[in-house]
Amino acid sequence: MTAYKSDQETKRTATPQKMLGTNEHGGRVRVSYFNYTVPTATLAVNDTLNLVTLPKGARILRGHVAWEAMSTAGGTAQIQIGDGTTANKYLDTTSVDAAGSSAFADTIALSYGEELSAETTLVAKAVGEAWAATKKIAGHVLWVVD
Repeated sequence: MTAYKSDQETKRTATPQKMLGTNEHGGRVRVSYFNYTVPTATLAVNDTLNLVTLPKGARILRGHVAWEAMSTAGGTAQIQIGDGTTANKYLDTTSVDAAGSSAFADTIALSYGEELSAETTLVAKAVGEAWAATKKIAGHVLWVVD
């Protein structure tokens, strides 16, 4: 049987030992909360909503978002969560027609564990159809930096 080491264990057990970043070991987990109520004019298709801004060096651990039924009767209300450049970086297109919730940034494909190279704003995008007026969205993202 062969034993392998994670990148962090390889650094820790190297000679000479290499320091781990505080966002890899011993850092404090932080939470950034967000909430928003859709205005009476609705949120149009392709409109964006800045959720939270995370500092350079933060490592995203995961997030969660919840919503009320956002459909305006079209049956195709959807959300994506990204970084302003890649619309679905943290949450791929997800239906928000009915009330519900979803984890985001919780798989490798959705950038779990990503270390941010610059200050980054997480952005939600309305897709499919406009979001219904006065409906609410809320959530949080967990991250570590120090």
